[in-house]
Amino acid sequence: MQALLAANADVNARTYNSDTALMWASNDGHLDVVQALLAANANVNATGANAASALSVALNRGHLDVLHALIAANADVNARDASSYSALIHASEDGRLEAVQALLAANADLNAKTTDGDTALMWAAYNGRLEVVQALLAANVDVNAARTDGETALTRASQNGHLEVVKALLTTSADVNHRTIDGDTALILASKQDHLDVVRALLAANADLNARDAGGYSALIRASKDGRMELVQELLAANADVNAKTIKGDTALMWASDHGHLGVVRALLNANADVNLRSATGATALIGASRRDHLDVVQVLLAANADVNAKKTNGDTALILASQQDQLDMMRALLDAKADVNAQRTNGETALTRASQSGRLEVVRALLVANADVNAKTIDGDTALTLASYNGHLEVVQALLAANADVNAKDAFGNTPLILASQNGYWEVAQELLAAKADANAATANGETALSAATKGGFAEIVRALEASAARTEK
Repeated sequence: MQALLAANADVNARTYNSDTALMWASNDGHLDVVQALLAANANVNATGANAASALSVALNRGHLDVLHALIAANADVNARDASSYSALIHASEDGRLEAVQALLAANADLNAKTTDGDTALMWAAYNGRLEVVQALLAANVDVNAARTDGETALTRASQNGHLEVVKALLTTSADVNHRTIDGDTALILASKQDHLDVVRALLAANADLNARDAGGYSALIRASKDGRMELVQELLAANADVNAKTIKGDTALMWASDHGHLGVVRALLNANADVNLRSATGATALIGASRRDHLDVVQVLLAANADVNAKKTNGDTALILASQQDQLDMMRALLDAKADVNAQRTNGETALTRASQSGRLEVVRALLVANADVNAKTIDGDTALTLASYNGHLEVVQALLAANADVNAKDAFGNTPLILASQNGYWEVAQELLAAKADANAATANGETALSAATKGGFAEIVRALEASAARTEK
């Protein structure tokens, strides 16, 4: 190489991808070659692929002696690569303390940001590089600089559970209640990830216990939703608002109940959580637990005087929801607690009409034993028998008839159970209804009868049965 330089070789010549001899020597850590090239006036700030310079290449490969030589040759310590990262940001991200110290001594820009707003401190905090964080703080870095998404070094360290980094940041006036654009604080982020020690440190630094994110979730609501018992206890001990609501009206108790976190439910109730608060849809903790079949939670809520007959805005009760999901043990518990077996939804449906429509035989039997009104009607005039007949649920039809269901009840259009069964070709259901003395001649407002409906559908067996029934009636 010395001979080439003596022969006036172009020290800044480039390869096809724009690399120079200095870049290659820096990449491979050949200090003596780097020094010789610099002495021959090699361009110390030339950049190649991805805007990488000899300095960034040496840093990436960990060649600290080469890094020092390049800095001494006035390499631009604040140059950015194609990703907008400076050498200091890269060194801080990777935890290269000696490189960071060298760059700081060369007056690297402490607060330089990437296009996403990342700084050297943010990356060091995010990755838990405590010594680098301390070095940057000692150099008076902006501890509260924020990314484009509003995250700071403290929120990032808190989210990742780097306790010692969090403590270091807090001792240098990091804003403990800073919010990201999603409304998250360091406390909320630490709570989401169950970093209990970090939560304690933030609370000791006067973090706002009841801060809410953009969805209205507080640290307690998040912890309760995820079933993080120790964290819930810590937050309750610090007097977190046990009845705080999200923007949809959900409380910590509702979420814990919905997810079946029994221990958390008990802890919240012991902290005087309001068992009957309602969400925007009218749901209560009991309704949520019933819907999810968390029987043990339901029993605890009932013991705490939960309103067993609370209704959602659509009229659903805990019993209605349990009934439509075949939750027999849940139904019995709710009925034992005096659930209204005849409660109606806004469309008039009851637990019995819904169970009959979907053919849930055991549920129907349980509701009938509990004295459900077998002839209750929806706003469309449907009864349990009408709906069971329409859907061909033979055993349900038999159970309803045995409970004295009105075999000739008409819906809002004049349809009877027999007309609907005939229309859909349910031969056995039609037989059962005829045996119960269904009126074979009943007609809808449009004049449709069971016979005309069966004829249109081509259901010959039903047609013969209806004709035979009509003949017997005439005799």
